[in-house]
Amino acid sequence: MPPESRDPGKNATMRGVDDANTAQARVLLAALWEQVSDTSSKLEAAERRLARTHAGVSSHHRRAAADLRHELYHEHRLIDELHRRFPAARRP
Repeated sequence: MPPESRDPGKNATMRGVDDANTAQARVLLAALWEQVSDTSSKLEAAERRLARTHAGVSSHHRRAAADLRHELYHEHRLIDELHRRFPAARRP
């Protein structure tokens, strides 16, 4: 007899913990998606500024855009990791 069938109360408790973890993952994912949207807007603005600047100032804008791109990749990496750990937390 599998251990989980010996104690049905434990099974229900684990489901409750999993449900709470999934709910928490959904909240975190929503916050991360908001951050992705914000970072994407900032990156678009930085790239527009870069396109309008002359060579002497462009290195600063290039670096700012690179930093934002790095931040955006990191946010997507966190989202991917949460999706792998909590597949039920994916957006419908």
